Parts: sequence; C-alpha cells; structure tokens
Amino acid sequence: MIYPGAFKTELGFSIKDTSILEKLKTTGMAQIAQPAERVAETIVFALQQEKGVALNEIVIRPTAQPL
Repeated sequence: MIYPGAFKTELGFSIKDTSILEKLKTTGMAQIAQPAERVAETIVFALQQEKGVALNEIVIRPTAQPL
C-alpha cells in the first residue's frame, strides 16, 4: 500500500466543487505539495530492493505536512 500526502498531480485540475477548492487553498496544502515525481521515485526505490526484501506499506508526504 502506498499512502501519498500532498503532491502536485492533475487531480487538482479536475476538482469542480468550489468548497473543496477553497479548503485546499485555506489549508496551505497547495503551497507545500511536492512534485508527483517524488512518489514515482519512491516506488522505483521499493521495486529495486534485493530479493527477500518486502516493503508492505509506504507513507510519503512533504515534511511540512502534518501527520
């Protein structure tokens, strides 16, 4: 399982609900969101582990994002 935090993706452009858009602006998540490539790099890292290593869960988020 991969649990991503705030990352810049195309999803933000598809949100039409103005209340959700406003909440995103007021929480500051848009300002701390990291490039989506960081998630991709983390997945590549997980897949490149030696045989016998299992990564069952990955939580990846900007350090400025509260848990």
